[in-house]
Amino acid sequence: MTRRSLAPSSPTSDRPHTAPAPGRPARRVKALWAAAALTLVALASAALAGFVWATPGSPPAPPPTRADTSWRGSASWDQPIRPIPTRVRMPNVGVDAPVVPVAVGGNGELGIPEQPRTLGWWQQGADPNGPGAVVIAGHVDTAEDGPGALFRLAQAQVGQTLTLDTNLGPHRYVVTGIEHYAKADLPASTFTTTGPPHLVLITCGGEFNTITRQYADNIVVSAAPG
Repeated sequence: MTRRSLAPSSPTSDRPHTAPAPGRPARRVKALWAAAALTLVALASAALAGFVWATPGSPPAPPPTRADTSWRGSASWDQPIRPIPTRVRMPNVGVDAPVVPVAVGGNGELGIPEQPRTLGWWQQGADPNGPGAVVIAGHVDTAEDGPGALFRLAQAQVGQTLTLDTNLGPHRYVVTGIEHYAKADLPASTFTTTGPPHLVLITCGGEFNTITRQYADNIVVSAAPG
């Protein structure tokens, strides 16, 4: 009896060839391959259908509306830049002077620039965005240089206007009050950091003591945004 070989004598590809089992028709193998092909086609169609289904009616997310400054690590929108006073202009009393930041000294007094035509802004206090008082002080005069930037401040009147320039733009004010206080009686509320935003200009006035070479009073002009 002759033994039948299960492998073809000359394979046509590198893939293992599986011949139909003895007694089984070759068309069953073809049917199995056809079924597998149909399954792959069905899976691919389902995947494609799922992709297409998710797209209509689902517009892409909008781009960020805030510029990518925070992504670069720079200043963000919740940390606004502080407006720094740079100049006071009050034409009615001849004030047009630069402003520099100053602080309270160890003696508890607000420092004032030595240059009498330069004003000092209390930087630990309020800025023009409020709340509280933007406090700016300056000399009325000096023996060496004569009239200071606020030489005529005592002549200010309610209703007059002035402009406070800052690094971020100007702020306009209207004078609401002029007060004279003995230096020892200057109210603490002059330097408030709460309440409505307003501007306070301070200089010296009253009698001049030739022994101490100081004025007895402070002149305080208050102004509201307007």
